[in-house]
Amino acid sequence: TSGNSLIGTPCPTPAPTPLPTGLPTFVPMPVPTPPPSPLPTTLAPTVVCANGTYMSDTGCVSCGVGKFSRPSKVNPPWECEQCPAGRYNIDTGQVRCTACDEGKLSSSDGTSC
Repeated sequence: TSGNSLIGTPCPTPAPTPLPTGLPTFVPMPVPTPPPSPLPTTLAPTVVCANGTYMSDTGCVSCGVGKFSRPSKVNPPWECEQCPAGRYNIDTGQVRCTACDEGKLSSSDGTSC
């Protein structure tokens, strides 16, 4: 025989090539991080008004006669409340109104009975 040593040796199989599918290839993209939000330009007031006062444009002010303000744990009161019917105040800076004597009504401005 004539020295042909390749006879009977299998040929290497070529790697299969992927067939095109017609669909786009998904490539993951990093999710962009939103820019930080700006700080507020105005801050809530840090002033704490005393009981019987309210917050005005110039600071804490005592409630007038016939009015009162309730203590607030969230915000200072922005206005005083009128004494309800049957109650009155003769002093400024009050947190409650005094009850009128039985059978008496308060004045419309809450300053007397």
